[in-house]
Amino acid sequence: MINSVNIFRYLPSKKIFKQNGVVSSLSPSSSISPLKASKNDCFISLGKNFNSQISFRGAPYFLDGVPKDEEEISAQKAIELYDKLRLGNYLDHGGDTKNPAYVLVKKNNLKFLDNIKSEEEKKKFIKYYCFVTGFPDLTKVCKGIEDEFIRSSIKSVKQLQDANPQRSEQYKILDIGYDGVCSVAHNVALPGSDIDKAYVLLRGSDNLYRDAQIVSDFKGKLWNNTDQRILSYNHDLQSFPKVITWEQAESLSHYMDIMSCQMLKIGKSGHTSDENLRLRYNSTLEDSLIGPIEDNKYHKYLDLTKEYHEDYRIANAFLVDLLKHLPKRGKWANDVPTDGKFYREDFYNFAFVLEAMLYGKTIYTPPHGNSPDYYVSSTLRFKKCINTSQIRALKDSFHIKPKHKARLEVLNNFDAYTTDEQMEIIKDLIYGSCAMIGERNSKHTDLFTSNVDEKFNELMKAVDLN
Repeated sequence: MINSVNIFRYLPSKKIFKQNGVVSSLSPSSSISPLKASKNDCFISLGKNFNSQISFRGAPYFLDGVPKDEEEISAQKAIELYDKLRLGNYLDHGGDTKNPAYVLVKKNNLKFLDNIKSEEEKKKFIKYYCFVTGFPDLTKVCKGIEDEFIRSSIKSVKQLQDANPQRSEQYKILDIGYDGVCSVAHNVALPGSDIDKAYVLLRGSDNLYRDAQIVSDFKGKLWNNTDQRILSYNHDLQSFPKVITWEQAESLSHYMDIMSCQMLKIGKSGHTSDENLRLRYNSTLEDSLIGPIEDNKYHKYLDLTKEYHEDYRIANAFLVDLLKHLPKRGKWANDVPTDGKFYREDFYNFAFVLEAMLYGKTIYTPPHGNSPDYYVSSTLRFKKCINTSQIRALKDSFHIKPKHKARLEVLNNFDAYTTDEQMEIIKDLIYGSCAMIGERNSKHTDLFTSNVDEKFNELMKAVDLN
């Protein structure tokens, strides 16, 4: 077992930043942000006290103005209620899709859809829904999801910069992206989908508590600014984008390299004392540091990235082997480690971000910005072995899932359906966007079926994090 390492002992004393052609230096941050997205930790900032800055109810709010069960309403009234669903709080589930109290609130909030009785009013609501979401054109739907992610992120930063002009640069967006191989990337996502492995990279600061505040404040703004009828974060706790600062990304990637070097016993002697490791690590001649035995093992890991594996444990042999050498914290951290130490849980989370940054799809960089790999160690050889979501294999061969075929069939026949049938499909889409499709007697549950969560659960069991 490798003991947790304080990464900051191995970082250079200064980091060089380039902005608009101007080079400046900042001291390295001792901050490392938690990367496990949780809506319980990222919404409402209550002040400057870091320990009390976060508060979120984590449960759905009752929607005001919902009609009585048998009351008939106009399309205009339904549209007014539907517009309120921009804010995700009304359809949130607080991390528990089975909680009967939460289910009851969400059913109450959505029952207005059944109060549109006349065919003419249904047609008006259907037209408005399609206007907002782009449905049934899934290419428009997916473009809208990407655009909403960018729009809400930029708006969130603008609000924070206006409120904190003296620290405006710290909120600057460096990169926005996601895995680039999910339903959104292949134009088969539905309105209200999330984006797989979505992330936002911020400039950040050089202060532990300040970086934590920056990340927390941005998440809160992003939640409030995102139209969750288009891009939803309330499917599950993992669907909220990972938000990370440059220093956090650099520190974590350095840490990964050090742990990987220790695991593969880089160097002829295999000696891995802190001082020896520091000297070896600071050398850029990494290719010469890997002996033939270790090099063979490295290429075995690398080969796993070249083709898709149904078993995520096989695909992630490198990650599984590496994490077994790291101590567990014993719980998922929702606060920033104050000692600069990392544990198995932190690295597991960062692996998803790192893979998306390096091999996924970048959808926004600022003018004169850099590519995502600029913000992680340029000498990080082992980043090539990260294969959490199998992005490189899936880029070459997209796997059409049963739910994708079902979606294409529905959209291709949508105009041929009756008004009532179209309305039922739209109800399914809205219910499905908040993990409520099981509450309907739907004919289209196959639009939402997926076993990906099961595969990731097996991966977590393999590294003893379930």
